[in-house]
Amino acid sequence: MPKTVTRQSIVPVAPRAVDRSDPRVAAYPTLRQAAAMLGVTASSLSRRRDLPAEPFGRERRLRPSTVMELAGYYRRRNEYEVAGSLLDYALKHAPSYAEEIERELDEYLQATDDRDAPLAADDFLASARRHLPADLYEQVAAAYTGSSH
Repeated sequence: MPKTVTRQSIVPVAPRAVDRSDPRVAAYPTLRQAAAMLGVTASSLSRRRDLPAEPFGRERRLRPSTVMELAGYYRRRNEYEVAGSLLDYALKHAPSYAEEIERELDEYLQATDDRDAPLAADDFLASARRHLPADLYEQVAAAYTGSSH
């Protein structure tokens, strides 16, 4: 049996809270804009429940560091290109916060460069010795140093 809607049955819905207390959020891209920067579909981001999005009016926006982490995850665009897009966005939409966004991006890129840097030879071989069986370690050490058994 179809349900009829009466004036009394309609529950008024409060408008979404507009959180504009932090004006820096204007420098953050929306999900759709972030998806374009990353080279993925907007639905790829909107379906994710693990994204810490910032409310801004009716939109959800992503911090630049979150977009950069997604760039590393999806690997569709170079991280430096994504950082450039984020900085361009900040300059266009919130120029007074662009310098702060640039610092955040620089810190992120520096941290990932340090994280992704190759191990020094001694550190690599020490780690291999700890984690590999002795005979396999000898093969790795020989291959790494260029010597043969």
